[in-house]
Amino acid sequence: AQQARQGVSQWLPREATVSVEPDHQGGTHVVVAANLRGFVRPIRLAITQSMKGDPKARTTRHGDHEILNLGGGGAICFMGGTLVVGSQAAAMPAVLDRLSTSGAPPRRSSERALPGDWDVNGWLEGDLGAKLLTHLLVPEDDASSDGESAPPVEGIRDVRFGIDLE
Repeated sequence: AQQARQGVSQWLPREATVSVEPDHQGGTHVVVAANLRGFVRPIRLAITQSMKGDPKARTTRHGDHEILNLGGGGAICFMGGTLVVGSQAAAMPAVLDRLSTSGAPPRRSSERALPGDWDVNGWLEGDLGAKLLTHLLVPEDDASSDGESAPPVEGIRDVRFGIDLE
């Protein structure tokens, strides 16, 4: 079981950031940046080779980076050991520029440290954490009659979590 657990954890990112950003049409798009533990080259090779068979997929360059534009409008780019995935290919050059100039990620705060040894851990700030916690703790039967979910749990500032894969 321990060997299987270690095998699965190798495919999980060390860190990941999800950003929901405004677009030029008044909507939003999602960007995910995941720092992979390893296997970056094989993963990159597998993705690029599988996309070569898709007539809708095309590759473009932006600076030193190769962007794989997917047929459905999204895009993927490898920036060293970081996999960047965006829901709108047109937004990827600006995202890559911002990531290229952002420098090293901030050091972890000791306040955010989660005791124990977790396969995946994270921190959700503000409303996002409160809404997720409410969704997990409040049964759907308790939703209001107009279809809206129950109000967020009072007093929640942030949510720390740890997941142990077995």
